[in-house]
Amino acid sequence: MLGAVALAGGAVYGLVFVDRARRPGAEADAGSASAPLRRARVLALDALAVEQATRDGRGGAESALKDAVNGWSRRIAADPASIDDRLRLIDAIVRLASWLEERGRWEEAERHLDRGSLACLVLPIVSQGEPRITRKLALVLDRQGGVLEAMGRLTESLETRARAAAAARGIVESPARTPDDVRVLIVVLLHSAETLEASNRAAEAAATLDEARRASASLGDNRTPETQDLELAALVFERRAGLSLKDNTERAEARDLLERAVGLRERVVGLLRSDSNASVAAIDQALARLADGETALARLLVRDGLIDRAVALARRALDHESERPPRAGSVADQHARGRALIDLAQTLRDKGDLAGALPHARRGAAMLLELHSQNRVDMYVRMAASLAAWTLCDLELAAGDHRAAARAVGRYLEIEPAGYDEALESCRFLCRCVRLAAADLAVAEGYTRSALAALKTAVERGFRDRDELVRSPLYAILRPHNEFDRILAELTELDPLSGPSTGHSSANGSDHERTR
Repeated sequence: MLGAVALAGGAVYGLVFVDRARRPGAEADAGSASAPLRRARVLALDALAVEQATRDGRGGAESALKDAVNGWSRRIAADPASIDDRLRLIDAIVRLASWLEERGRWEEAERHLDRGSLACLVLPIVSQGEPRITRKLALVLDRQGGVLEAMGRLTESLETRARAAAAARGIVESPARTPDDVRVLIVVLLHSAETLEASNRAAEAAATLDEARRASASLGDNRTPETQDLELAALVFERRAGLSLKDNTERAEARDLLERAVGLRERVVGLLRSDSNASVAAIDQALARLADGETALARLLVRDGLIDRAVALARRALDHESERPPRAGSVADQHARGRALIDLAQTLRDKGDLAGALPHARRGAAMLLELHSQNRVDMYVRMAASLAAWTLCDLELAAGDHRAAARAVGRYLEIEPAGYDEALESCRFLCRCVRLAAADLAVAEGYTRSALAALKTAVERGFRDRDELVRSPLYAILRPHNEFDRILAELTELDPLSGPSTGHSSANGSDHERTR
């Protein structure tokens, strides 16, 4: 047995040994060149690493994190049976790997996480089976699975996360089980399900999420469950609903799951508001998640024809976004509130309430277009601004106000970076303006010229579907004009075999309309 302990200790020493010459004088406090750093000094290194990683100031974080890893490595090299020091080593390794992940240094992060998993697995006999180490192993392997997935190595990611789940199950099924162990298992299963879905293994992903649902149910047995447990359960329901929606036969199940997720998040908000110790940030985050859940459910209800319930949820989502404490200059907050306004406007439109929809659409479009003007490189802001402008144009036309619609089209055309979608959609909207303004020939002629200019811009930006222009009734009002013939000729010259465009637009309606 002593030989086995020595062998295990030697393996760990080889795993964590670092070149002590790297930091001259680092051993002075220890009394000799071979002695480990004193624990107090390593704790100070560790605290400095946490501070530097939080601030990431002047490039000192990486050095501080590595110093902490090296300090704990030398501590356990001297005393392999010290569980506390080993746990701190693993934590330091995970912090370092996380810092590297955030900077896209995936291979380095993977190497450090390999080292962390070995620190969990290569143990003296007296430490084997220690539940605290097993918990760390599950988390390290889960994180490593995420790194592998980010590098596109899905098969390895699945294998690693399967090992993480096995470690988490082992501790959950042991007498040493704690609520934190169940939470770790749920998180690992959620991540595994994501990777399975990305690997087109939907049935296995569903089974994994069902296991997570059973685990989360065990956390809810308490009369006063933790808010984190309610949020975990809500997240599991939400992810499982997403899989159910891929099978139209399970739409009712998806609605039920989303309803349950929303109910759990309402409880989270209620519990936090009644807790005098709850932080403003925690309440803000809970309100944001509740609003997101209500919006997702409202969209599903619209597609299923349950409009009244959808409108009620969309209103609540906007209310919850409005209740969130304002943060000056927060792009995420403005984006969320603008989208909530547009979602409510679209839902009211689906109900047929144009008068109720328009004020929300105008406010949401103004907010998101202004945000886009300040953040032109943010893809999500651009998409939200485009949807908002499209919605406003459509609603102004549905209300019969061609002048307001034409003004909205002008804002729509300002969205950058410019593909052809906005220009083509603007052409369609302007064609509708022509029809509404038919009694005023001068105004109608102006809209026609603008529509042809927008169509020409769409061609310049990559639109190639000549067949759509020839066949779709959307462009009928432009066909008598010579400029339209010139555009068709240009398309024939650009692509003699032009068929359906490879872009996002369709003769059957807008890309925005189809994503609702």
